[in-house]
Amino acid sequence: MEEQYNTNNEDSDTDKDEEEDNTSLIKRTSYDMDLPDANNIGGTVISQVHRKKKVYKTKTPRGPTRNLYMARMRPGERKRVDFNIKGQPVGVNRASLANYCRALVRDPLNAPLYNVKDFSEIPKTNKDRMWQLILEKFDIGLDDVEDEEHREKLEKERHKTLMRSLNKKYRNYRARLKSTYYDTEETDAERLKKENKPPRVEEKDWKWLVQYFGSPDFQKMSKRNRDNRSYLDAGHTAGSKSFAQVV
Repeated sequence: MEEQYNTNNEDSDTDKDEEEDNTSLIKRTSYDMDLPDANNIGGTVISQVHRKKKVYKTKTPRGPTRNLYMARMRPGERKRVDFNIKGQPVGVNRASLANYCRALVRDPLNAPLYNVKDFSEIPKTNKDRMWQLILEKFDIGLDDVEDEEHREKLEKERHKTLMRSLNKKYRNYRARLKSTYYDTEETDAERLKKENKPPRVEEKDWKWLVQYFGSPDFQKMSKRNRDNRSYLDAGHTAGSKSFAQVV
């Protein structure tokens, strides 16, 4: 599976939702040219240039999605999520569902990183647990269907849609780890230093990922994916809205 960002979004993962630690404000310096009026000295015009330092502060980076509003939900309470005719989540709670799925795949108890090349290698028991956790928090329209046969068919469709969403978010999470913390100019020894390890990722998991990212098989796949992406005419530019929401 692709370990790059996917621009053909079913639901947007531009990781405006996602995921960096809150850090102290970063100061950057630049210089402005302050040009006073020229002085005429002995018939020669001399321009005096003074450099004045300015300090700019960047915004504090957004922290990881914590889903605190989900933790405040009462026992048995569920959010209703609607789906369009194509089976894609839409409506006011679509983003809540997307964020919750994102949080699920970042928990190694649900979606392990160690010794897993892609979402297809995650054990079925883990996927079943994530599915049940979603059903506990969200009403996806299954309770409205009285006909058992139709309900089973609808449940399969919803399951397929949400597994695809979990797959994509898991892939994007790993891609973010690689693009942010895997420096191609460093050696593995440098990448594995404590200060270079991603926060909230276990040392064992990061060590395995570093070895995997540097493997010939991954490098070959990564190049193929980059080549394929170069053929895209346009990517997703609607922010956190999915194509389903825009259309």
